[in-house]
Amino acid sequence: MKWVLRAAPAGTAAIALYFALVLGFEGLRALTLPLVGFEDWTLSSEIFGIGRVFGIGSESLLRIAAFLAAFKLVAAGILIVYLAERIGGFMSGAVSGHETLEIGLLLVIATTLIGIVPFLMQGFIEPIRIHATHAFLITAAALTIIVEGREKIAAARVTSESMDVVSTLPMPQQVPVD
Repeated sequence: MKWVLRAAPAGTAAIALYFALVLGFEGLRALTLPLVGFEDWTLSSEIFGIGRVFGIGSESLLRIAAFLAAFKLVAAGILIVYLAERIGGFMSGAVSGHETLEIGLLLVIATTLIGIVPFLMQGFIEPIRIHATHAFLITAAALTIIVEGREKIAAARVTSESMDVVSTLPMPQQVPVD
């Protein structure tokens, strides 16, 4: 079980790196293209699907596409911050928390749901594969966070129990010094 605890930080870092690269590339590509990513079939299908669901006109679709691209860049940025925290913690020997990763994964979940719902409503099954892969990786990251959290709780219990044992030991008597 100890090898799992050693591999868990590397797994979460690899998943964070994957999403940082994928979402960062998608967001940057969409923002740098002249039509805000409408050249890409999957992104344009997502945007048009959102437009159909909410009855949004073509003028607002460009704004939505730009917003989704910026949202992906923010998610990628947060995951990069997590990776920097993890590397800094590794170098200094300190244990970093998972708060940044959890926020980043919530944004990844949001982008995945935003991407998958229009395809489900239109009946397209083929583009859902990449989103299913994302869902699997998010689940794997969540499981590694849970495993690491349980290990920290168990270590805290052992520490508090050992402190209880130490506190019940009799204190040595002080001898007055003349």
